Amino acid sequence: MLADYFGGKIVFAVGIFVSSLLSILTPASAWAGDYVLFANRVAQGLVQEWMYGGMVISMAATGALCATSVRWPLTFYVFGGVGLLWCLPWWLLAADSPALHRNIDPAERRYIEATIQSSAKQKLPVPWRSLLSTPAIWALVVYLMASDITLYLLLSSLPLYIADILHFDVESNGILSSVPQITGAVGNLLFGWLVDFIYRKGYVSKISGFRIINGIGLLGPAVALVVVALVGCDSAAIVALLAFGGFCMAAHCSAFYMNMQAIAPNFAGTLVGFVNTFANISGIIVPYVVGAVTNENPTRASWNLVFYMTAAVAAAGYVLYAVFTTAEEQPWNVPSTENEATAKNDKGVVNTAFDADDSLFNSRRSRL
Repeated sequence: MLADYFGGKIVFAVGIFVSSLLSILTPASAWAGDYVLFANRVAQGLVQEWMYGGMVISMAATGALCATSVRWPLTFYVFGGVGLLWCLPWWLLAADSPALHRNIDPAERRYIEATIQSSAKQKLPVPWRSLLSTPAIWALVVYLMASDITLYLLLSSLPLYIADILHFDVESNGILSSVPQITGAVGNLLFGWLVDFIYRKGYVSKISGFRIINGIGLLGPAVALVVVALVGCDSAAIVALLAFGGFCMAAHCSAFYMNMQAIAPNFAGTLVGFVNTFANISGIIVPYVVGAVTNENPTRASWNLVFYMTAAVAAAGYVLYAVFTTAEEQPWNVPSTENEATAKNDKGVVNTAFDADDSLFNSRRSRL
């Protein structure tokens, strides 16, 4: 909602700055006491909600940083410092729109502003009653909760599994824990291209594309976790399966957020925040469930139970999503006054370049 009202530049800058500062203060918070550390982590969660960290580098580097003489505090000092250094160039170089960009080429700015008009309207009142009563919104909530359960399992519990079951040291643990994120980065690029390609070629409808790509993003990791439970202690196979799961998980980034944008482009920021609020409950649930199952009995059998439960949740979440999702813009996305104005417009074209081309075509046709 803050991004909808104030733009992404300042919201993102504040998030990174405060999060980085709190990261540097994390060791001091830990030494000050459990409650101080807890408050620090809560604050970091609040300011990090609107961004997605560089997990590939951080997970791989954490093990190496923990192995130094400074040990675990060094990780917070390094990543917090990098974040603070990032804030200056971001503030100087980023802008919320072409009109506000200091260094944009004038010709480029004119082209963008003349051809692409944003469909999003600023500062519209959020139609909460309509939003909350739309089944497709809750389908998105269920999907992302199921997806995040798998994600948080890999983020928070995978290092424990690697240490307890596969018996790797802390440096190797950090590298192996980053494998799903590395393959996920590759998957982000590939699936982003794939989604554009299949839509551009018209191979599938928009709703079918959402179901297929999001199915890969949720069911792929579920299958990988089931097979991990079946291969025993074959470390190479387990690492390969985790890599496959991370690769598939990246698929939903190319379709899931497009799905939210398609439903309500005028309230995209609010909708992302709403869905993510529920999804982040997974970050609370997963460590407790994993701890309850494995703490007293850290065996392969207990971890297999965790993997089976996670896969079952993912499968159920996808079924509910596939049944109730939609690719249609919801009526409440545009206020009634603007609907009336649109009805008076014969074409209703957002892209003025296309509008101009269409007018040119009509004039040529009339002459013929």
